[in-house]
Amino acid sequence: PPPPKVEYGSLAVSVPDDFPTRSYIFHYTYGIEYTLQGKPQGINQIGEWSLDKRHYGSDHPPRNLQLPPSGANAAAFWLTRAWNEASGGIPTWSASHSMGTIGWRRNKPTLAEMAVSPLAQRVAGSRWAWGGV
Repeated sequence: PPPPKVEYGSLAVSVPDDFPTRSYIFHYTYGIEYTLQGKPQGINQIGEWSLDKRHYGSDHPPRNLQLPPSGANAAAFWLTRAWNEASGGIPTWSASHSMGTIGWRRNKPTLAEMAVSPLAQRVAGSRWAWGGV
C-alpha cells in the first residue's frame, strides 16, 4: 500500500508525477526553494523561486502565484497549483500586499535569470523596482 503521508521538498529529486494519488497527506513543512534555473536552492536558503508558508505570516498570498521553474519537482508544481486553485475558488479573496513566489531572495538576479522570469520582463524598463530588477 502507498505511504499515508509524504513530505517532498525541493531536495527530493525523484517525486513521481502521480504522487497525490499514492498518498493521503502531503505534509508541507519546509519551504520549497529553487533557483530560477530549476535547481534546488540548498538547505536553509531562500530560493529565487520560493513557496514558503512563512512568507505569509502577516498577509495572505496573492492569487495566481508564478509556477516553479522548469526542472522543479512534481510536488512544487502540485502545491503551487493547489494554492492557486484555492485562492481562485474563493470569490472574496482580497488583494494581497505580499509578493508571490519570486523576489524573496535578496540577491540581485543576473541578466540570464531575469530573462526567464515573466514578472522580471514586465518590470524591467518600467518605473517599478522588484527584487533588484
